[in-house]
Amino acid sequence: MSIETTEALKSGDVAAALAAARRAVAKQPEDAQAHYLLGVSLQRSGDLRGAEEAFEQAIALAPENAEYPFALATLALARGAMDKAETNARLATAIDPNHLPAYVLAGQAALARRDRDEAEARLRLARRVNEGHPLVILLEGYLARFDKNEDQAMRLFAAAVKAAPDLPAAQAALGLGFLSRGQWPFAEQALANAHRLSPGNLSVSRALLDALRRQGKLAESLALVEELQGRLPGDAGLRLARAELLVALGRGNEALEDMEAMVAEHPTDPQVLGITLELMRLAGRAAEGLALVEAALASAPTDDRLWALRGRIGGTMGEDPKLVLDRWIEAIPGSPAAWEQLTQFHDTAGQAEAALDAARRGLAIVPGLPVASVVVARSLIDTDPAAALAQLEAVRVQPVSVHATRSVLGWRALALDRLGRHDEAAQVLRGISRYPVPEHQPLPQPIPASGEPGPAAGTVLWSLPGVRVEPMLVAIRESLGERVRPGAEALATGDATAVAFQSFVDGQVVHQLDGATWLAVVCDPRDALLNWQMFGSTQNLRAAPDLRNSAQWLVETTQALLDLAAREPARVQFLRQDGDTGAEAARASQVLGVDVAATAIAAPGQTLFPAGHWRHYRQALAEEFAILAPLVQALGYPAD
Repeated sequence: MSIETTEALKSGDVAAALAAARRAVAKQPEDAQAHYLLGVSLQRSGDLRGAEEAFEQAIALAPENAEYPFALATLALARGAMDKAETNARLATAIDPNHLPAYVLAGQAALARRDRDEAEARLRLARRVNEGHPLVILLEGYLARFDKNEDQAMRLFAAAVKAAPDLPAAQAALGLGFLSRGQWPFAEQALANAHRLSPGNLSVSRALLDALRRQGKLAESLALVEELQGRLPGDAGLRLARAELLVALGRGNEALEDMEAMVAEHPTDPQVLGITLELMRLAGRAAEGLALVEAALASAPTDDRLWALRGRIGGTMGEDPKLVLDRWIEAIPGSPAAWEQLTQFHDTAGQAEAALDAARRGLAIVPGLPVASVVVARSLIDTDPAAALAQLEAVRVQPVSVHATRSVLGWRALALDRLGRHDEAAQVLRGISRYPVPEHQPLPQPIPASGEPGPAAGTVLWSLPGVRVEPMLVAIRESLGERVRPGAEALATGDATAVAFQSFVDGQVVHQLDGATWLAVVCDPRDALLNWQMFGSTQNLRAAPDLRNSAQWLVETTQALLDLAAREPARVQFLRQDGDTGAEAARASQVLGVDVAATAIAAPGQTLFPAGHWRHYRQALAEEFAILAPLVQALGYPAD
């Protein structure tokens, strides 16, 4: 029977192995090896609790065999039970002092409880057994990672893989390292190898799934999920993952059928309901979804997550969100999530007093709510920036969105600015770029002019990112009506009276709009960079993660217009938003053929720093401003 089980495991036929192992245990209940192989088969099938019991029975029957406690230690490590993993690994080495894998596993477990000294001691013992063994190299890599020397860790993991390419732990360690670095293809390759070598390791399988999904490999992800479901048919997480992938592949009807079955099994599970409601909405069955969430709330009226779902589906059906929020707060008066959403609702609606009241009530329950903190800080920023900063620095609750995170950071930077703490404000400003807004456009890479020039006529309006021209755009649309076109590409019609806003400029854009006149609204580039980072841009362009790269991008893209102005001065009018707005408005009026008021040219004061504010940051942002120096000079602004 043991031979039959072993052969089935080698071939990957888990079902056959499990059946043979059960027969062996039934026939020879006192055979420790039969229980051990049953444990291995159960582990491969995903029944970790059953595997644990089988390994424990094997230890009880043959306590002198080091492989049995080692198997239990390996299982405990996979389940995250580090204490049990370390205890059984130590038991294995006590039975067999030359059991090298057990020393390595004990070292891993010691690191998991942050006992570096003990891990180092396990490494020394492993080296005595076989200093150059790939498992020893692997433990050295784990120690390097613990010491935050990720480059050294990756070199050691790679060395372990090179020495033993069929060692699943080495492939897994290398793959997880690539995954943490965002190197998805390399992570996929190593994790696929680990999965092939150890198909029963669910943590490796899930990491591989993560690597596949991050690359948009939906079909491969679905195949892996369905493979895992073959071993874990009742796993709710896999069923949810399968549904999400089917939706992404355009097979929502298949997903909905399975999700409805899951709702019947888990009627109050927010994650199950969330996916099901979205599928029902897409299928035109939103009303049925609404009934499902109402039934869930009847059973679990104090679950914030269900109320959030109720508000979301109601919003898609045109319901008044305030009605749901009132019900939510009535059901859970002490819910910080409800007060946060009510604060957001009033704030979005422009109801400042109601937003401030909801914010204060939410903060009385849980200090440091992000949306509420921003609303309160905003009310204090002009009169008491120190109190505003204190409120923002008290934020301890993780913001639920990128927008909320950026809002907290932005207002914190502004409070520091108001307090004259510009070096600290600059540090916060640099950190904002680590949270890019998904809806914002990544910075296009500038392309030099090539090919035949594009025929164009009319006027192109463009502004330096950080120069807000929304009032000017509104005024022009009101004055010019149908002359305003939706995009600069519309200027190719040859209508010399047409006007269009262009969000981005480079050599190729200028080349393709050959014949058009440009109205370029600028300010001191150092102020523009500061305002762009703090307040965003009219174009909704996403600043680079490194502020120096944003500065370089401004220099490179604007050069195309500077070159055009040098060749054909009449085709480019640079309007200074921070200059004499009356004179600049007169020039704009002459180009457009309509009166443009000075107020339309002027910067919207409430959403920008005043002109020359960059000087407060001349030290803190010295590198960024040095990069901008050529553009500052070309536009005629003083160096100081």
